[in-house]
Amino acid sequence: MTKLTKFIPLTFTAKSTTSAYISVPFKVKKIHIKSAGYQAGTNGTTNYVTIISDLVVNNPICVLSQDTSYSSATVQDIEHQLWNPIDVNGTFNFTILNMDGSVGATSNGGAATDKVGFVIEFNSETEIN
Repeated sequence: MTKLTKFIPLTFTAKSTTSAYISVPFKVKKIHIKSAGYQAGTNGTTNYVTIISDLVVNNPICVLSQDTSYSSATVQDIEHQLWNPIDVNGTFNFTILNMDGSVGATSNGGAATDKVGFVIEFNSETEIN
């Protein structure tokens, strides 16, 4: 059985997309997002956002509150089970979406630097069978 849990830190600098290098030493069959946190870069209003990624074929990684008066952290339980195991070894893109599906921005109308962190569990094919 092979399982690996990683913390993936992201920094969005006044734009809606950023990237991170992720490397897993085995083929991955299931990607399980365990928790996520959002630290807004400036004070403003509350906005719920979704983070999507090409790590999971541009599907959601999490839904978070972009509340700029405090840092939010949530337990997530989102699983992506893949039809065929994949190599997770490279740079993956992450994008902020508004709840209506349009491309979002960092806090303060895109003028701030926001930080997002994920705890993601990667499972091999033998781990989920």
